[in-house]
Amino acid sequence: MKAKDLLGLVCLLAVIGLSGCGSDEFAERNAYENSRSQWADLKKAKGNSYVYRVSRSSWTGWSSYTDIQVENGAVTARRFYEVTPLQHADGSFRYKKEGGFLCDTTCVYTESVNDIGTHEQGDKPLTMDELYEVYGKYLMVDRKQNTLYFKTDTQGILKLCGYFPNTCADDCFRGIHIESFRWLKK
Repeated sequence: MKAKDLLGLVCLLAVIGLSGCGSDEFAERNAYENSRSQWADLKKAKGNSYVYRVSRSSWTGWSSYTDIQVENGAVTARRFYEVTPLQHADGSFRYKKEGGFLCDTTCVYTESVNDIGTHEQGDKPLTMDELYEVYGKYLMVDRKQNTLYFKTDTQGILKLCGYFPNTCADDCFRGIHIESFRWLKK
């Protein structure tokens, strides 16, 4: 085989090999980039004022959520809530007739413009632009050691971004889950 033919064969195999690992390996990253672009377009069209809710939960029944309000690109309010399953005297959980736990929801704090970020509990008071910046890096972890997640809502806005270490059993998700998002009026 001539050197020219051998070089052509090597190049062809390299192209085939690279294209074979591209679709699955970079799917989350491509979806992230598309969502970030969609976010920029929506922000221009609808304004830079919105409210989003981040939820966190544990297999033990504990959960919380943080509401972040952004007006004209700046965080103006943050509220943190704890959700605790109600229990009977014997420690067993109380259930709703339609299924699920009966829970007690408590607003732990409300912050306004002058005291944003003064409490440790709850998610950080970040704008959506900052969330894209921070959590986009979570998609760069080793895929062999972690399961990656990236989802958007019906508008194409970031909804779930993070990873779960494959060797971890409970409460191991590293990332963010935006439970709800709504635009404030212009």
